[in-house]
Amino acid sequence: MKEETPSQKMIIELFGDSRKEQKKIMKQIILEFRLDFIEFKNFYDLRDYTEASEVVHRLNHKIGMLGLEKNYTLAQHFESELRQDNTIRYDNYMKILSTVSQYLDDYEKYNF
Repeated sequence: MKEETPSQKMIIELFGDSRKEQKKIMKQIILEFRLDFIEFKNFYDLRDYTEASEVVHRLNHKIGMLGLEKNYTLAQHFESELRQDNTIRYDNYMKILSTVSQYLDDYEKYNF
């Protein structure tokens, strides 16, 4: 299966040609993603999977906004399973977060 690549396609569809608005929403996604990622790891490491799943829910919105449709579906399953203390998809979810993190780091590096 081909690995998905994050993109701004959905953001461009929502904000049109307004580069200023695109950058504004990307800046917000970057900030929230980083904070949510830290919060998720903290709850996960404490084995507070209910709270971790709430943060996963927020992270999943960012995954979806970046056009990762298949990964979004996997992330939704992880969120649901986490509520039942099932962590079997953790490694796959962390790969998704790593991909998103790298994309956002690169975006920030070249656009701000």
